[in-house]
Amino acid sequence: YRRFRLPFAAFLTGCLALGVVYSLTASAATLYALTGAGSGYDALFDLGKSPAFAGATLFFGIVAFVIGMWFDTRDPHRLGRHSATAFWCHLLAAPALVNTVAITLLNGAGIGLLALALLLITLLALVIDRRSFLTAAIAYIAILIAWVMGDGEGTDWIYILLVLGGFITAIGTWWVQLRAWVMGMLPDFPGKSSLPPYTSTE
Repeated sequence: YRRFRLPFAAFLTGCLALGVVYSLTASAATLYALTGAGSGYDALFDLGKSPAFAGATLFFGIVAFVIGMWFDTRDPHRLGRHSATAFWCHLLAAPALVNTVAITLLNGAGIGLLALALLLITLLALVIDRRSFLTAAIAYIAILIAWVMGDGEGTDWIYILLVLGGFITAIGTWWVQLRAWVMGMLPDFPGKSSLPPYTSTE
């Protein structure tokens, strides 16, 4: 990246960093202890069951998010390589942050706090104008819809998927209008002027 300023290089560098982090925190004994106990691989992202691995994932997500925002604020109109580099950084940050927070809340705090976290993630995605965070949360939104509609057994999943598809379509269709409304409701905060324009005519 330093030599050619290729945005995709940021993604490769992030993958390398994530691989190093995981190699240091996910020993064979830890993997066997968690998966062998019937907890499943999702337990790796639970801060309560696997604090080292999940904590490292959360830390990586925060660092990738901060770096992505650094690039984003230097290209609020999304015209150059800074914005493209930020895209790849957010693509790394979103699943690391969303998976860790959502699985920890789902396994421990319950569906109520998970719903609140998903709402905040959706608002964050709108504020920074990055859909990757919403995409990373789709599976957990489906779980929340399943909880609202019932057990999600048999043909219930057809309706759950229809509701999920309708939600995603609505968010995508009215993204600009929703973002303009959310940003208009928020008070001024540091960095707001460095975010992408949010008028309804953008």
